[in-house]
Amino acid sequence: MPNAPTPNFIIQQNFFAIGGDTIKYAPAQNYDTFVFGAGALPTNGINSIQLTSWSPDVFTTGPNNPKNYAGVEHMVNAACIDVDGDGFGTPGDPLCPNGSATDCNNNNNQIHPGATELCSDDVDNDCDGLDDCADSACAGVLPDCIPTVSQWGVLTLALVLANAGAILVLRRSNGAASAV
Repeated sequence: MPNAPTPNFIIQQNFFAIGGDTIKYAPAQNYDTFVFGAGALPTNGINSIQLTSWSPDVFTTGPNNPKNYAGVEHMVNAACIDVDGDGFGTPGDPLCPNGSATDCNNNNNQIHPGATELCSDDVDNDCDGLDDCADSACAGVLPDCIPTVSQWGVLTLALVLANAGAILVLRRSNGAASAV
């Protein structure tokens, strides 16, 4: 996860039961145990369980700020899955730094809701579901949004049909023109 310290170990999924469990640390499994009951483990992604005493197990909840053996500690927001660190998550979550808008490309921090739409890369840079010539942000931008050679062919056909007296409707969808 972004901002998380390098882990010393990665435990397998379902290592313990979220609804309460006993965790044993020692190879002989006869000491260093931690017991927590139902509802004790925070599951919101921003808090963690923090042990304050071993005998008996006394714990509280607080910020999710893991520390590795090297002493590196950092707050981790696991509620917001923001792989590229741009503040937008996938899916969007109100706990993300930039709010609940969904990042349409969580591997590129230049692509996110509100980013500038680049009008020549065939990518939806601002996550509005439209790319380049279909995006109103690129309206009138030349030469990027002029018809392609194949679209000129459809327009030429339209002119031939119009000159022959036929009724023609020109439809444009997804950047492609077609004569009907």
